[in-house]
Amino acid sequence: MLLFELTVIKYIPAVMGMMLRTGLIGKSNVFHLKHPLSMLNMYCILELRDFLMVISNSPLLPAIFAITGTVLGAVIGIIPHYFREKSADKAFRKNKLEELYYDINNWINFSFFIPIINFYLVFKKEIDWNGYLKIISESEPSKHTKFFKSEIILNLYFKELIPDFNKLTEAFQNTNRFINNEIKTVYLAGGEILVLKPEFDAKVKDITGLAENLKEKIKIVAQRI
Repeated sequence: MLLFELTVIKYIPAVMGMMLRTGLIGKSNVFHLKHPLSMLNMYCILELRDFLMVISNSPLLPAIFAITGTVLGAVIGIIPHYFREKSADKAFRKNKLEELYYDINNWINFSFFIPIINFYLVFKKEIDWNGYLKIISESEPSKHTKFFKSEIILNLYFKELIPDFNKLTEAFQNTNRFINNEIKTVYLAGGEILVLKPEFDAKVKDITGLAENLKEKIKIVAQRI
């Protein structure tokens, strides 16, 4: 106990010296109120000394050390687990983003280019309407599900990308309606569908831009993980 008290008291002059150097107290033997917290700081130091002396003489000291060791051990055990979980979550989310990017790309190549881009053959009169429908029906059905799978991934893990995805979906649906309503009506009536080509071109350009924008947003999200 005496050794502990001497150890605690030994550091008080050092603390006093630090307070003098920082200007918390004056250089005389009497405290000067150069700083409004000078008296409070000294009071806290003395109180801390008394508290440590009481603790050192307490029969609960071994129990305190035991509890402290248990808590520290638990914390040390939790921290690596936390970082492992965080790392695994990052890897999972990046994998999902890669899957999403791949699916969007597939959708553009199959569900978009096959029904939309191939319609230019109808404009050029290289195929008739039935030939166009045949191309659609012979396209690989499994690729069409990619778009719906992408929607599931977005709703579960990346809701911030949903607005861009919805814009792309809406643009694609509008273009399909334009083909199957306005253009088809003119075609079946024997009219000249080329007059509708500029509007069709604008819709295709809009879809392409929205698709590229979504892919860029996916890359940005991946970089932030």
